[in-house]
Amino acid sequence: MTVSSSRHSRRVAPGLISHALEVAGRLANDATDVITATAGRGARPTAKDSPFDWVTDTDRTLERHTRRVLTAEFPGIPVVGEEFGADIGVADSAYRWVVDPVDGTANYVAGVPWCAYSLALVDVDGPVVGVVADPYRGQIYAAARGRGARANGTPVTLPARTTVGASVDKKLPCVAIAPQALPSKCDQ
Repeated sequence: MTVSSSRHSRRVAPGLISHALEVAGRLANDATDVITATAGRGARPTAKDSPFDWVTDTDRTLERHTRRVLTAEFPGIPVVGEEFGADIGVADSAYRWVVDPVDGTANYVAGVPWCAYSLALVDVDGPVVGVVADPYRGQIYAAARGRGARANGTPVTLPARTTVGASVDKKLPCVAIAPQALPSKCDQ
């Protein structure tokens, strides 16, 4: 079975989804190149809100690049970024882009091969398109509403199960996930 949501969401124009997937994939490739070329090589992080919340020049550079491309390709859709915050008008927009240019900055600074580039187009119903690049493993995961998920272009499939809840509720306590996600045991 292909990974997709059974949740009912607003229909999004197929052209918007296709264009968003293409641009997000291109940005993920750009980020992969930058992250692998610079990780652990003299990055000088600065602390943001706490000593454990770091930001590097790579974070800022990738977010600026992402914002530039998205603004050119999707005029009128604001961006919310980890490093520079939200564009004006984000609260009133039907869509918004959300980016974390280096998710796992501490690992990136240390040269530990465990960080990612994350980008999503969201609306009031949640994710429309999402892309996560895992630079060190050469993986780009992409998903779109109504289209399932892919890893490097190959559809992601799961073993057949009757319900997601049936496979999840045996392994995780109800308090670990949203109660509405599990139809049976959390209600008892």
